[in-house]
Amino acid sequence: MLRECRHPGCGLLTFGELCVDHEQSVPRVLRPGSALRRAPARLGAAVPNGKRILHIEDDRLAAALVGALLDEAGYEVEWVSTAHAAIAAAQDRRFDLFLLDLGLPDVHGTDLADGLARVAPETPVLVVSGDPEESPEGMPLVTKPFDGRELVLAVDRELAVETLVG
Repeated sequence: MLRECRHPGCGLLTFGELCVDHEQSVPRVLRPGSALRRAPARLGAAVPNGKRILHIEDDRLAAALVGALLDEAGYEVEWVSTAHAAIAAAQDRRFDLFLLDLGLPDVHGTDLADGLARVAPETPVLVVSGDPEESPEGMPLVTKPFDGRELVLAVDRELAVETLVG
């Protein structure tokens, strides 16, 4: 359940007792707020499009592969591995899309989707899951395993809809 951090005067929302800034035991694979590093520009590489994606995925290899695919497509990708870190990032920075794996170690992705909707209601969520039955109703889904082009097209589609509506 999403609640306010218990640290005096903080007020950030979290799934735990304390937010990421105040809890020392949260595993951090990347430094908080750091984006995946962009590879040097190559012939044929996409021009950055200014769209920021928060990728919430507990599998480091999957996150690296998806990050590389989306980086190649011109997106800036920030990766977190827990629901706790996702809520903290969503409160601290603006993203154009949340790319959400449902199988997280600390909170189920459907609960996190609800929390993200509370923290950043204008930001669309694209679910990635191996089990289509788990996906929250009405949310777009990319089913694992997926082809890289399929993922990029789904992201493009979600951000085009967001741009037209927003």
